[in-house]
Amino acid sequence: MKKKRAKNLSVLIIDDDVQLRRFVGMMFEREGWLVCDAPEASYALSLVTSRDLLFNVILVDIALPGMNGIDFIKALQDSSVEHGSLIGVITGAASTEQEQTLRALKPKFIYRKPFNPLDLIQEVERYLE
Repeated sequence: MKKKRAKNLSVLIIDDDVQLRRFVGMMFEREGWLVCDAPEASYALSLVTSRDLLFNVILVDIALPGMNGIDFIKALQDSSVEHGSLIGVITGAASTEQEQTLRALKPKFIYRKPFNPLDLIQEVERYLE
C-alpha cells in the first residue's frame, strides 16, 4: 500500500543552518508539501504577517541570529494576524529557562536536533489530523 501524500499543505522552516533548512525542506517536498524557508526570524515574521503567504505549519529553531525563536513565537502570538499555523520548535540546545518559556508559549511540539526528518514529518502530519 502506497503512503498517502500530503496535498495543499505548506511549511515554513526557520533555521540559520542552511543545510538543515534545505535537507528538511527537501524531505517535506518529497512528501508533497509546499516549502518556504527563512534564515532568520524577523524575515519569517514579515512573511507570516504580510498575509500573502499562509502556512499550515511553522517550524522554528530557538537559537537564531537577531530575533530568536522564542521572540518570534511571542511576536506572532502578540500580532493581530490570524495565521492559523501549527507551530513546532526544532532546537539543538535549549536552556532550562528557555524550556520553561517555551512551555508557557505552548508550541504543538519541541523536536530535538539531531532528528530524522521523516519522523518530524510524521509527527507534524499526526498533529494535523
